[in-house]
Amino acid sequence: MKSNPQIKPEIYLVKEVIKNDLPDDVTQVDAYYLVDVTCRTYCASLTPSAWMEFSHVDIHTDNDSLREELEVSFGTMDMSYYNDWYVVKKQVEEKKNCEWAGPKPEEWDEKMQDHEGNMDAAFKELFEEYGEYYRANCVTI
Repeated sequence: MKSNPQIKPEIYLVKEVIKNDLPDDVTQVDAYYLVDVTCRTYCASLTPSAWMEFSHVDIHTDNDSLREELEVSFGTMDMSYYNDWYVVKKQVEEKKNCEWAGPKPEEWDEKMQDHEGNMDAAFKELFEEYGEYYRANCVTI
């Protein structure tokens, strides 16, 4: 998770717009992910990646039964994935289809105290709390 204790996390909710390969009655699907833009990882490539934790979807259709069916379907699939860190960082810098989620400095300090300075444990708990909040409230951008 977090490897540098000097860098506090910057968690964002980002939206990915999907318009291709959708059922006829669906015009667009907005998939929402949580990502910490300060955290880079390397997974089978030389360029850094960002972990995109799936949160929820917003399905654009007038067909309510199809929307419900697709929401359940999306909810049962693991849609989390790694994305190019530079692409995600640029999206956040341009404030395009994203929203800052947190944490506030005092929130981070409190979690660090709760976990006796263990940055990984503090980050994991915060990230899980944000995930629960955004999944439960289906916040859209």
